[in-house]
Amino acid sequence: MLTVKCEFPLIMKMQFPGITVRIDKKTTFKELQDRVFAETWNESRRFCPHMPNHGEPSQISFFDLRNEVENMEKIWEREKEGIVELNVRFRKSMDEQDKNILIFGGYGADEYCVEQTFYIFQSLFGSKYGVVIVEEKYFDEDFWEEKTVMIVMPGGEDCKYLETLQGERNRRIQNFVLGGGKYLGFCAAAYYAGKSIIYGPGTPDEVIADRPLAFFPGTVTGPHLAPYNDETKSGARATVIRFHDISLPLYYHGGCSFPQHHSVEVIATYSTGEAAIVQGRAGEGKYLLSGVHPEIR
Repeated sequence: MLTVKCEFPLIMKMQFPGITVRIDKKTTFKELQDRVFAETWNESRRFCPHMPNHGEPSQISFFDLRNEVENMEKIWEREKEGIVELNVRFRKSMDEQDKNILIFGGYGADEYCVEQTFYIFQSLFGSKYGVVIVEEKYFDEDFWEEKTVMIVMPGGEDCKYLETLQGERNRRIQNFVLGGGKYLGFCAAAYYAGKSIIYGPGTPDEVIADRPLAFFPGTVTGPHLAPYNDETKSGARATVIRFHDISLPLYYHGGCSFPQHHSVEVIATYSTGEAAIVQGRAGEGKYLLSGVHPEIR
């Protein structure tokens, strides 16, 4: 019997058990990998039922055993009382990829939004880019810009983003995009990317202030459809979003709308007609901002 312990350093706070598979002397290395993929995939979907389901686990290739062993002979050399313990990591690590997609999972980011965003980007782009969850301190490191193609900011709390990224971190994120990088912001991160925001005017949660990134050249306003309440989720709903000739129900919870601007392209609108998803250029880079949550199914 082979016991494989899976470690997930990039998925914070996610408790994931070990995977147990049975092998014999006839088992090939590929067969072992495929079985580990399958067991890990099934277990991860049990912990995260909304995880996107694209293809077979071996096609997703989240994990690799070769970081510890090269072949079956090496595995059996490590046998102790019929058990071999291995650590499994992501096949595409930051050091192994030329370019990375960064998903912010630090202070202010909603854990569920981070989890869903990670799985979608890993399944869609994991074979080409390193998809990694980073915290605020990562933006203090040297040269992260050189290995990054996109920063994805999930839903959460705009004011906490402001608090933890203030100063040099914001400046480097802004310069990364202005210099040719990409920024994708959902809900709170869409507010955060505006030149200024008006949030909950006349309520105890009112915020009327400028914002440092200023990718969107106007004032982002909200909540657009209903007040935000993280405890009761009373304002959360599926709302119809119109993409030109196509309408889709997407998750909304406290999201914003965007005023018209000649330099900004409207990708989708609310049923009320206001812009729900927009994109534009910031210097040499690009941004896409969404008041709704396309990452949540």
